[in-house]
Amino acid sequence: MKKALFIANNYWTTPFQVGTHELAKQFLKHGWHTAFISDPISPYHVMLSNSEDIKARKEIWKAKGKFFDENLFTYIPFTLTPPTQSPFVNFDFFIQNWDKFCIPSIDSILSQNGFDKVDFLYIDSVYQGCILNKIKYDHSLFRMADKNAGFAKISEERIIKLEKNICSHVDAVAYPSAQLTDYIESLNPKNYFILKNGVDYKHFAREDILIPEEFNNIPSPRVLYVGAIDFWFDFDLINRAAKEFPDVSFVLIGNDRLAKEKLHKLKNIYVLGTRKYETIPSYMQYSQIGIIPFNKKDYADLVNSINPLKLYQYSAAGIPTISVEWEHLKEDNSVAHLYNNYEEFKKLLTKLLESEINKESLREYAKQFDWENQYYTIVNKLGLPSEK
Repeated sequence: MKKALFIANNYWTTPFQVGTHELAKQFLKHGWHTAFISDPISPYHVMLSNSEDIKARKEIWKAKGKFFDENLFTYIPFTLTPPTQSPFVNFDFFIQNWDKFCIPSIDSILSQNGFDKVDFLYIDSVYQGCILNKIKYDHSLFRMADKNAGFAKISEERIIKLEKNICSHVDAVAYPSAQLTDYIESLNPKNYFILKNGVDYKHFAREDILIPEEFNNIPSPRVLYVGAIDFWFDFDLINRAAKEFPDVSFVLIGNDRLAKEKLHKLKNIYVLGTRKYETIPSYMQYSQIGIIPFNKKDYADLVNSINPLKLYQYSAAGIPTISVEWEHLKEDNSVAHLYNNYEEFKKLLTKLLESEINKESLREYAKQFDWENQYYTIVNKLGLPSEK
């Protein structure tokens, strides 16, 4: 049986499901025996955090991994020396050697479960390049979903060093936007190609969906954002829009720490926190508009490197998207309604709230980005066996 190993930032059951999860599902769908290894936890996580996220990760580590079915094995390493920046440790040493301090060793876990040699290795985590020396693999891919330096909590210089190390080990680098091409070339990869984000079309377009119970207390029209809510999010735009559109409900789904800190306490702003991936289509289908309000003014370089997952998901769910304008969306003939400032956002919001939406047209647009198409791009670019 064909074997694939995914080395990822996020663990398998996280509510924050991203492209790596979707690609792994495609490999499973096409008959690959698949392992999914995520970034490690450490004594800090075990002793100092009681979040549901950490509890879930600890359980997988304690069980020495978990088979979700006969073809999917998942594991989260535990290391005494996590690859995080600290004034008290030599970061450069630990980022290259944290795997040597794992309990139990990653080598033993992979070997016991039949993944010490695989046909295909996929990595998106810059922190796990050290694992590449522990595994035998025939084909390999480093996928950069965004510009890592823009999102990381360590210096850009160190991120580039980690990326170059991974590039030297893998067959090719995949990245989502032409805006990243010059940067990718600077890493000296052996090969590289554009791999856009995608959508699980059937998941978001399915018709057997009931209204979320929470929406019974959140009046329509509902303007929805689903995704990461971090420093690049335009909190000021949401605050201003909520004041000027008091009859519109602004609903945010995602990590809520910064949102609760920076958003005004207005009755029409609803910060729901994270929700399970399985439930997200219902929130989208029972909203009227999806938004992508990123702060391009202060983080232009970061935003311009993004290929938006949310646009395809909103479209598959049949709702229009209002997004800040950036290079990729201008060049890609997207269906997003683009703005450069608050006044333009306000006009688009007013127009769409008064318009009849062609849901089928939006879904036809989304369908072309189904993740299965991206799976075959990888298969063809790397020469992988594609049949079950």
